[in-house]
Amino acid sequence: VGLTGSDGLAAGWARILWPVAFRKAQRAAARAAAAGLTVRARELPGGLLLHHGPIAADAKLLGLIPDLEPTAIWRYNPLRRVVARTARGIARITADDQRHLVVLQPHLERHLPVPSLVEAGPQDAPVHVTIQQEVGGRDLSRAPQRVDAHRAAGAALARLHAAPLPTGLRPPAASQSTRAIAATHARIVAALEPALAERIVGVAATLPEVPSDHMVLIHGDASPDQVLIDDVPDRIWWTDFDRAALAPAAADIASYIDLASPDAADAFLDGYADVRPLPDGLPAHITRARIARLAEPLRHAHPDWRQQIARRLDDLQEGPWL
Repeated sequence: VGLTGSDGLAAGWARILWPVAFRKAQRAAARAAAAGLTVRARELPGGLLLHHGPIAADAKLLGLIPDLEPTAIWRYNPLRRVVARTARGIARITADDQRHLVVLQPHLERHLPVPSLVEAGPQDAPVHVTIQQEVGGRDLSRAPQRVDAHRAAGAALARLHAAPLPTGLRPPAASQSTRAIAATHARIVAALEPALAERIVGVAATLPEVPSDHMVLIHGDASPDQVLIDDVPDRIWWTDFDRAALAPAAADIASYIDLASPDAADAFLDGYADVRPLPDGLPAHITRARIARLAEPLRHAHPDWRQQIARRLDDLQEGPWL
């Protein structure tokens, strides 16, 4: 888990390990100590071990994170990534290789507004740190009333979907089905609430599956908070293409409008339709988007996560989904 301080700023990480993984903690502590960092461990009841430390000592990001002020860190996902403001731009520090994003950047820049890439490593070696142009003062999740910007976001995404891929550029295919996603959630929830896990699988079995034809390059995690906006009218930028993949265009559209207000969703759809026709299959893709986000109340540690997931299942059962 990621930890925050009383000021709400990212402060570090913690994990609980089974006895079989204690040597993993010892190795991580030794690597951190060699870098001048301290991680701590404490035994818990039942033979478990609580292991915790500062962000810079994250086992997967060790050696990649510069000395940053807490206020500079925008987002921290333990064992995965740090997004932070630096003097040169927005740094994205990731455990996974970002080379595919570096290769994709020129294509993105040709077809929709994205922050420019200020710095990245060579394309023939793993890239774990990139720096992008800092743009926008807020994202569209905080500006539902800016229907003009939501419309511009829809038009920009349509241009990306309509653009043919250059020869040699072949992103991975996003092929996980609605039922497969539900089964993944159910396996996690089953350890805590078996009856709710069974219901997740049962509800998913009644939902339509998404078609897998007409594959295009999609954002992969389209939502209003992935679109930045500043004080210049109609100036927007799409960001965070970590999950870019080949999939039906409807997957992006459904993902976005599912998280937008009704007015913002209408504007987004209008903007998209100005550039290319809306694809078929939106209702099925909306159900997939909602199943994909089903476990978020648990992931974000809401105390009433059981009730929230149950309500989401109620909504899926009632339909309609568009």
